[in-house]
Amino acid sequence: MRMGKGKGSFDHWAARVAANQVIFEIRGVLHEQVIRDAFRLAGNKLPGQYEIITKNDPPVVGITKLENGLTLEDLKRPRKKLPAPVVEETSTSATEASSSAPPPS
Repeated sequence: MRMGKGKGSFDHWAARVAANQVIFEIRGVLHEQVIRDAFRLAGNKLPGQYEIITKNDPPVVGITKLENGLTLEDLKRPRKKLPAPVVEETSTSATEASSSAPPPS
């Protein structure tokens, strides 16, 4: 007998699954259409949107697929180039003259 107050039976199970996480992995010699039909039926009972991926699909970083020549370095590079900061040069003689003058009284 279980201890504690809650002695009811389980109604359902729940698990949090992050985006782009592999949920099912199938190995073996199976026709791809059979697998797609099975997951279509299972997907009707599971909440969310799912995608079937194969070994030939490009890798995914975040929500971006690395395809058509896109690399990880391209994603790390900033999309927009910022202009270089402009540094104004001050004349040194004007600052020296003001520093050597006595303070006003």
